[in-house]
Amino acid sequence: MLAQLLSTQRLVLRLPRAADDRAVLALLNDPAIARMTERVPHPITLADIAGRRRLSECAG
Repeated sequence: MLAQLLSTQRLVLRLPRAADDRAVLALLNDPAIARMTERVPHPITLADIAGRRRLSECAG
């Protein structure tokens, strides 16, 4: 099982949540970021983001 939270003094990483979907969508549709993410379709939709998040939840 994946850890739900990883933290250090300066950083907190957690699994994505549904509330993160719109922020992730904005980032992945930014041309500067899209150029560096070959494995992510571009443009990506909110439904794509939600689907990828649900897949990662099932894998955990």
